[in-house]
Amino acid sequence: MSDNSFDNSGSLDEPILTPTEIEKYREYLSDYGKEIFFDEEEIIVDYGDITTSIDLLVSGEALVEVPVNEKWIPVAWIKSGSVIGEIAFLDSYPRTARVIARTSCRLYRVDRADFTQLSERDPEKALEFISRISQIMAYRLRRIEQFDAVEQGRDDMRKELAADLHDQTMSELSAILMHLGLLKLTLDGHAESAADIEHLVTMVKNADVNLRQLVREKGHDDLAIVGLEESLRIFFEGLENEVVPFSIKIAYTSNQIDQGGLPGPVARDLYQIIRQSVLNSV
Repeated sequence: MSDNSFDNSGSLDEPILTPTEIEKYREYLSDYGKEIFFDEEEIIVDYGDITTSIDLLVSGEALVEVPVNEKWIPVAWIKSGSVIGEIAFLDSYPRTARVIARTSCRLYRVDRADFTQLSERDPEKALEFISRISQIMAYRLRRIEQFDAVEQGRDDMRKELAADLHDQTMSELSAILMHLGLLKLTLDGHAESAADIEHLVTMVKNADVNLRQLVREKGHDDLAIVGLEESLRIFFEGLENEVVPFSIKIAYTSNQIDQGGLPGPVARDLYQIIRQSVLNSV
């Protein structure tokens, strides 16, 4: 039975090195690499590092984080059997992410220059190692492409929804307002009916304001640009400045929620929950 984890062809999990493979490659690289240890929360690889080493995660767990709007956003959680730095190992460019030990970690590290010596002395073993690492890297690149396609699809759907709301629903609300205005004129002198119509007009205007806000949110992903807290502040300020029969004053205390580096979908869901809760309250 093969020890290659790619034999499980139906699995969607990231392909990792099996314990047998790790021991085999450590034996191959015994004269060229070294075992290193990292404590919990210690940086294994930092963003921008100009290094060409590759790490085999023998034991432990780590987080991969990338900088977005001056915050660190976790994008992957890797476990034993995974590899760290395969792209920098192959292209020698600065690191584009940082890796932090989530638990105590034991790694086996090999530098590109040392690996070159193995390539010259035993090309078959070097080719086997590179081929296995390339399989893992290819899988990760495919997942990135899939993620980009999904995000692009969501963005396109969001903009299409915004356009539909703007072109159809908002036009219908404007027509309703016009009909209510004409109805109010025909009922001139009926104070009770006029008051009811005025109340309906106010409700439609509020719905129109809320819909316009929704169109702006769906048409432009401001959350990704300014963050969750700033988006909430903008929404609260807009709500306070709306022309309504009653005064709205919102007190908002920041708890630095953006500092945790919320993923985009989580931030969007939180924003919609808070927004809808506030609108329901007023």
